[in-house]
Amino acid sequence: MLDRHWELGEPPEGVVVSLSRLKDVLWAEDADPQARRNGDVANVAWELREALQDKDQQLLRTVRDEGYRLVPRP
Repeated sequence: MLDRHWELGEPPEGVVVSLSRLKDVLWAEDADPQARRNGDVANVAWELREALQDKDQQLLRTVRDEGYRLVPRP
């Protein structure tokens, strides 16, 4: 997600990464990463938010039916 953010010139509104792309990255070892449920991605997002202390979803925001938006802190 950060690589994509930098590729796009660090847009202030952040960058959205699709559920499909996240599945490919998170479960690259799976024969078919797309067979994973969207809920599996959501579970990873919740764990990441907890680790980053981002309970108010200011850093990692859900974009309904699309994916997640990463909004880096200044």
